[in-house]
Amino acid sequence: MNEIPEGMKLEVELARALGVDRRHFQRWRENGELIEGQTWFYHGREIVINHAGETKIRQLLELGAADEFEEDTLGVKIATIQVKVARKQGLNPRRLRVILPDQSRGTVKLITERVFTQQFVPGVMIEVTPTEDGLYEYHSKAPKRVRL
Repeated sequence: MNEIPEGMKLEVELARALGVDRRHFQRWRENGELIEGQTWFYHGREIVINHAGETKIRQLLELGAADEFEEDTLGVKIATIQVKVARKQGLNPRRLRVILPDQSRGTVKLITERVFTQQFVPGVMIEVTPTEDGLYEYHSKAPKRVRL
């Protein structure tokens, strides 16, 4: 089997990277939100998502465009930053929407086991680590319930 074209991703890999169940991709294809030939195509038995498709999926998930983060000269991730929880839950219980220090929006992957978005209260500050894929990671335990 030939390799997939440059700049395109297998649906399986994109779903894993975004932390989304593939059933959402299937539903979007069936509903016409992702159009065959424009945003995705078959490559043998695999489904390949092109750049337009990835952009559309990020819009559907409210993730925004993947930002690029610069690493320091040693290749070590940038230090942690404080962000404010913007909204509790979306489609993915392991993705949290936050407001970054520059007042833009970002997405945080909840890495720790048994930590889900419903455990966070909007307005609370949390400490996250930027990653290479434009998202942020939260490695701590579940936060205490805080009343604002």
